[in-house]
Amino acid sequence: YWNMIMGLVPSGKRGLIFKNWKPISNEEYEALDYPIYLGTDFGFTNDPCAVVEIKEHNDKVYVKELVYETGLLNKRLAERFEQLGISQDTENYADSAEPKSIAEIQDLGWNMLPTEKGKGSRVARINNLLEKEVYYTEESVNLAQEIRNYCWALDKNKNPTNEPQDGNDHLIDALSGAVYTKKNQVFYGAI
Repeated sequence: YWNMIMGLVPSGKRGLIFKNWKPISNEEYEALDYPIYLGTDFGFTNDPCAVVEIKEHNDKVYVKELVYETGLLNKRLAERFEQLGISQDTENYADSAEPKSIAEIQDLGWNMLPTEKGKGSRVARINNLLEKEVYYTEESVNLAQEIRNYCWALDKNKNPTNEPQDGNDHLIDALSGAVYTKKNQVFYGAI
């Protein structure tokens, strides 16, 4: 009835958070002459370690998935950075809930920095990304899947709340934490 008689079409998954992110080719991404920085969300057994490369200009964010893998020890992650041709000086904002992992990778010579976290920071990081135009490379298949499934949690009446669902959001966490922390460091003059 709703489709055929009323002419309504479904608007997608209920509570979807990021609706307007756009894919770009890897060539378009590489042609952008903006400095890069990284975002890392640690994982190991069930959750993958997720790493994204980020370029920003004005209110536009460009992102490329670099790593999405379980069972990755910190030493192996640092080796992956080297294999990917990442400079040790590149700022890499990582999950501050794992200070030991950050310290281990810093000891291996990498510029890994903790993301800002605290009460309400998860929603603040999401809201920060919602204020930007975000583009991701077509080769970022795991990120594309996360984007399609990242929703606000639903209440008992199946209405979206102001809290995101927890789950398949590792690359989004790496991205949102890095962009939010970088913005706040620039804003408060910490860099």
